[in-house]
Formats: sequence, structure tokens, C-alpha cells
Amino acid sequence: MRNDVLKVFPHPPGLPVNNEAYLHFVDEIYQTDAYHSLSIEGYRVTPELIERVRSGAWSPDSNEADRQNRDALAARGYWQAFQEVKLAVAKIIGGANPGTIVRTAHREWYRELFQPSVAAGLIPATALAGYRNDFVFLRTSRYVPPRWETVRDAMASAL
Repeated sequence: MRNDVLKVFPHPPGLPVNNEAYLHFVDEIYQTDAYHSLSIEGYRVTPELIERVRSGAWSPDSNEADRQNRDALAARGYWQAFQEVKLAVAKIIGGANPGTIVRTAHREWYRELFQPSVAAGLIPATALAGYRNDFVFLRTSRYVPPRWETVRDAMASAL
């Protein structure tokens, strides 16, 4: 049914006409994107917390509650990873090869996502090496990710 689906599927929009306007749009949807992405992972975040992190008002160096708050650390990691992804998107819409950019930037995105929790000592840096080694649940979703034991084998078949 692939051809039938392709007939009714919308055409890809292509690259944006105005790169600066597109990146501004990405910034505008950040709060909603962060809220939903973090919430589905089980973090209890609010738009206010996300804005504190985004604005720089979140301070783990001077505020013990910020340093120990798992949700705030996740929001900070999301913000840091978002910034790296946005840089990659800017390069791609500027004409760089998407495959090359993603291959080289993916590790940095992942590191930034978890760096605040590593810095706070909540997870060891070694936990970021390799594939996940724990269960993953997506709240309010019918999708069940593969068990962590099968991820390594599944990755080889996905390539």
C-alpha cells in the first residue's frame, strides 16, 4: 500500500525560505516541546521551571534545591541538548550535509542531555557510554520500548 499512501501524503516542505525566521520559530516552540518531551518521560515540570532554566534563573551552583531537583536537572539537560540540536539544524538549513552533521553531533546531544545529572552526581558518567541498560517507560503511551537487554541486537538490525 506504499504507493497508495504516497499519493495522499503531503509533499515535503523542503528547506525554509528564511533560515533566521525558521530558527526563531524553533525557539518559540521550545517551551511546549520541552514540557511535553520531559513529561512523557515522567518528569514533573512546569512551564515556569522550563522558563527558569531557559532564562538562566536556574542556578545549581548557588541553589541546593536546583542542584538536587531531578526534574530541574532534566529540564536543564533538555535545554543544553536543544541548543546543540538547534546549531545542527542551522548548519543543515544552511546547506551542510544532514547525514554528516547528525553523525558527528549525535554524541554531543546525548552528552548535553544528561550532563547536569552527571555533574550533580546523580548518574555516573560511565552510564552514558553504550546503549541503555535500564527499563524505559513512556507515560500515557501504548508503545512499549524494547527491553534494554535487546537494544544492542535491535540496533544492528536497524542499520
